[in-house]
Amino acid sequence: MTHQLNIKAPFSFAERQIAIWNHKLLSPYDLYWVPDVEEAPGIAGDLSHPSPLEPVRYVGILSAVQKKTERKSYHVIAVLSGPEPQRSRLEKMILHQADKLSYSFLVVRGKMEDKRPLYTKGNISIVGHLLGNDLSEAMSSAEVVIARSGYSTIMDLLMMEKKAILIPTPGQTEQEYLATLYKQEKIFFVQSQKDFDLRQAMEELAHYDVPDKKYQSKSLGCFVEEWMALWKKKGEML
Repeated sequence: MTHQLNIKAPFSFAERQIAIWNHKLLSPYDLYWVPDVEEAPGIAGDLSHPSPLEPVRYVGILSAVQKKTERKSYHVIAVLSGPEPQRSRLEKMILHQADKLSYSFLVVRGKMEDKRPLYTKGNISIVGHLLGNDLSEAMSSAEVVIARSGYSTIMDLLMMEKKAILIPTPGQTEQEYLATLYKQEKIFFVQSQKDFDLRQAMEELAHYDVPDKKYQSKSLGCFVEEWMALWKKKGEML
């Protein structure tokens, strides 16, 4: 299972070589399960919709979160992640700019080693990390999510039909590609980290609709049946 049937690289010549290598790695397999929808651009655009590559089965969104309608606890939740020093740089920018706005914020630092309980200073609440259901509940309790443009995060946001500000991690070509895709589609508001302006982002986001593109997760049952039939056929050939 993969959503990277194509792998983005900084240079087109490298992309072509990586594509050849990637397809060679995939060639021994009978089926490719892709967490996306069949109609392009889908969720991942070119990443999961390459030139004909058979046999691909698009299994829909894979996400454990659900859209919820509880009373909102925060106006904005910022979910930080990714490598240092970029994670810390974005955290500092968010904290510095959020302090000057009237919205209530929850900042999830994304640091597993930070064991401090949630604490609040002014309009900003901060917690070291949240996992699983706790993170899903926190994201559901906010009107706006600030996050990196990672694929699993985007699937969660689409499932929750959540307004979001996406900031790709500098130098991560997949995140930069997905951010560009969703900026063009005007589904999420996108800013680069170096140009991050929280006030402007919130003002612009007010003109965005809640994402309503329906990416329903399919039942995996039919795909499992197909896989089992292939497995049985291979067994009979041995």
